[in-house]
Amino acid sequence: MPKISIIIPVYKTEKYLAKCLDSVLSQTYSDFECILVEDGSPDSCGKICDEYAVKDSRIIVIHQNNSGVASARNTGMDKASGSWIMFIDSDDWIEPDLLGIAISEAERHEADIVQWNYIPFGVERFIQKYQSVQEGWLEVSKEKPLPWWMGMCWSRLYSADLIHRNSLRFPENIRLCEDTLFSYSAIAYANKIWCVEKKLYHYQCRDDSALHTSDRAKIEDKIQVLKNMEQLFSDLGLSDKFESSLFSFKMEIKDWFIHEVPPDFNAYRKQSSEINFKAVWLIPGKIKLLYLLIALHLDILAYGLMKLYGKAMGKNLFHH
Repeated sequence: MPKISIIIPVYKTEKYLAKCLDSVLSQTYSDFECILVEDGSPDSCGKICDEYAVKDSRIIVIHQNNSGVASARNTGMDKASGSWIMFIDSDDWIEPDLLGIAISEAERHEADIVQWNYIPFGVERFIQKYQSVQEGWLEVSKEKPLPWWMGMCWSRLYSADLIHRNSLRFPENIRLCEDTLFSYSAIAYANKIWCVEKKLYHYQCRDDSALHTSDRAKIEDKIQVLKNMEQLFSDLGLSDKFESSLFSFKMEIKDWFIHEVPPDFNAYRKQSSEINFKAVWLIPGKIKLLYLLIALHLDILAYGLMKLYGKAMGKNLFHH
């Protein structure tokens, strides 16, 4: 039985897949299995996966009809036999000591999750500054909200027992932020989360990725994820603890409206009313008035001002 199960959903990444898999096979820690779930990719990904499986018996390939990344990750978890589980996107790659560091820290601290930092690369306009996690135990509170990127499932090593005991799955009816719901759920259920300050994962920012392309359905997916997280934290009695983290996610949704979705006032107004903004004191002073306009439902004026301001500044309003 391998110690770690690595799950990699594979779809239309033939240009990047070999580098990803080479980084896995170059790990200094060798007690792992790597489950490639080829999700009906129309390019040569299936062939590449099979070739690597011939090279190394630790690589397991599952071919399935195209069902989406959530389904692919769930398929991988169903197959996984390791006592620890991690995810990698097939266009990314990892440092050679990632597995060794992660498993060592997990066992040394008896943690449910080990979290690490990452290095973004690729299209410059999508590379956003983020707050790195500090070495030590992860603390979540009103005063210490989670960094926005913590919703990405590939930034940590999970105890398989944590996943199975709490029936954690990726929602297959959601196209975007399905990993946010999974990640926040895992963090909520975990008793001990140890953070490694070292940057161990290389995350590729592509202009054609799901995260960086927008449409109304994806916005609706984000809102559904938000509602599900609010319900989960309420059920677990953790609403206060995660209030600031949820607020940051709400502001990210609002940011998508202003910068990503083509102007559509009716859609803006409908979705805006579904987001219950709180904690106005968290908003930077320069945009506090714009926020108040939204909160007061002066939608036309707020929408116009925010579009003009965002265009003039050429940057996101709410990432701070």
